[in-house]
Amino acid sequence: MIGGSLHGSVLYLITLEQKIKNKHKLWKQYTETRSEACLRKYRKSRNDIQKITRLIHKAEQNEVAKAAKTNPNFFWAYVKNKTSIKCTIGDIKTHVMM
Repeated sequence: MIGGSLHGSVLYLITLEQKIKNKHKLWKQYTETRSEACLRKYRKSRNDIQKITRLIHKAEQNEVAKAAKTNPNFFWAYVKNKTSIKCTIGDIKTHVMM
């Protein structure tokens, strides 16, 4: 995290990794048992992780916005990182013989 926001982001990310591992464990438990209680636990965990990741992304974007005036290179590096063009497989050309 840039600028140390989000209450010690390194610790925050470690707990996020633990929550993700727990989510995977809950999904595995649900697929084995098909229990409604396990599914509820999994959904709660999934929603918590989604909320945390959205907060992290929002904090990162706020830091970039705050630094835009003082450090434009940092801003444009962030923009370039987010708008890179991904190369895809082109159209397959075939020759039809009659």
